Amino acid sequence: NFDMVAENPQTSQVVTGGPVLLNGSIYTGSTDGYVLCVDMSSGKTRWRQKVAAAMFVDSWSLSGRSGIVLVAAVSVVRPIDVPGGADEIVALDANNGEVLWRWLVPDNKRVY
Repeated sequence: NFDMVAENPQTSQVVTGGPVLLNGSIYTGSTDGYVLCVDMSSGKTRWRQKVAAAMFVDSWSLSGRSGIVLVAAVSVVRPIDVPGGADEIVALDANNGEVLWRWLVPDNKRVY
C-alpha cells in the first residue's frame, strides 16, 4: 500500500491506493480528486490535475501504459452511506496531466 501527504496549499489530503510507476514517475490519486505525478528520483511533484469531485478509498485505481494514465473517478460527491465505486474513467497524458478523454459508466454501474 502507498500513503503520502499530497502537496496541497489549502489542505493536506491523503493519497490512497497503489501507485502507477511509469517512465521514471509515480502516479497516484488523492482524496480531494487530484492525480499527482511525482518524479521518482527527486520526489518533487511534476504535475497535479483535478479529475474528479472526490476520491473514495474503495474506488481509487489507476493504470498506466504508452504515455497514458487511466483513472477511475467519482464525478459527484455522494453521502457516506451511499455505496462507493467510481462512475467514470478518465484518461490523462502521462507527460503533462492533460485530460485526453472521459467515459461515464452507463446505467448507474460502478467501477472498482
